[in-house]
Amino acid sequence: MIHKHEIPILEFDDNPQAVIMPTHEDLGLDLPPRCVYGFLEEEVDRYATSVGAEKVGEFVSATKTYPVYVMTYNGEEICLAQAPVGSAAAAQFMDWLIGYGVKQIISTGTCGVLVDMPENVFLIPTRALRDEGASYHYVAPSRYIDMNKQALVAIEKTLKQKKIPYEEVMTWSTDGFYRETPDKISYRIEEGCSVVEMECAALAAVAQFRGAIWGLLLFTADSLADIENYNQRDWGSEAFDKALELCLDILSRCNPNSIEKEHDYIIVLFLDLNYYFKISQSSWVVSAIKSGFSAKRVSFFPNPQVTAIVLMPTVFPPIKSNLVSPTMTDWSLGA
Repeated sequence: MIHKHEIPILEFDDNPQAVIMPTHEDLGLDLPPRCVYGFLEEEVDRYATSVGAEKVGEFVSATKTYPVYVMTYNGEEICLAQAPVGSAAAAQFMDWLIGYGVKQIISTGTCGVLVDMPENVFLIPTRALRDEGASYHYVAPSRYIDMNKQALVAIEKTLKQKKIPYEEVMTWSTDGFYRETPDKISYRIEEGCSVVEMECAALAAVAQFRGAIWGLLLFTADSLADIENYNQRDWGSEAFDKALELCLDILSRCNPNSIEKEHDYIIVLFLDLNYYFKISQSSWVVSAIKSGFSAKRVSFFPNPQVTAIVLMPTVFPPIKSNLVSPTMTDWSLGA
């Protein structure tokens, strides 16, 4: 159901069915559940060629065709794909990958620094400020979106094991590469953002909506710390190959069975639809989401105005109708 608003970007439709679904082409692809989805220029293709990865498909956009590879790493099949730059394009391709079987995704790429940081430093974003457009089509409007806790743990453990220093940060996800104005930069720093990029919020929202696990490993590139003297430096080029290898190691730390197994879903509240959005933003629901749960809204016949908020661990698959009620008509993310 669409929730109308004067400002179109804030009109969230929680219906999971769209006219064009990610698998509408019915390509017959059966991708492995684990995927490295990297913003790494030509590094993905180079690495795929060097390890003899098999090209199993292509994502065709209006301007470019992106190959999709499958390789074996530590005895496990891994999907490997180059992510396009920008929230809309990156979200579309990742939604497509999830549609064809991907369930655990680690991305990596560069970010600009808003505060003084050296180049090629690894960072783990734990929260993104949603200053882009794509995320609002997948998750109801909010100022921030938090990262998946299981992905965060896997990234942190890998870096600690390899004794690679890192920092946890809040990132500013924006569509406006040429609209990072001095006042905006100052405002974002005041809010706690220390880096800027273009895709984090959108990909976190896609994963949350589709019931997938997604995490991001950033590394520092250009610097906006001195607004009078922008420094593009070397775009983090020294970290590209290392970042890709780290993503492969991070994926190996994700439990391959965590998404596959069934789990009890917790129906925590029935309420009238008119109060749904107010309740879904209440402190106890927000706290549950931050603790690793996602909130779903379920509508029931014969009265579609009667709904339930369902809490479920984010590492498990989207809820199936026969697990809650034989008369359930639709479900979607609610917070």
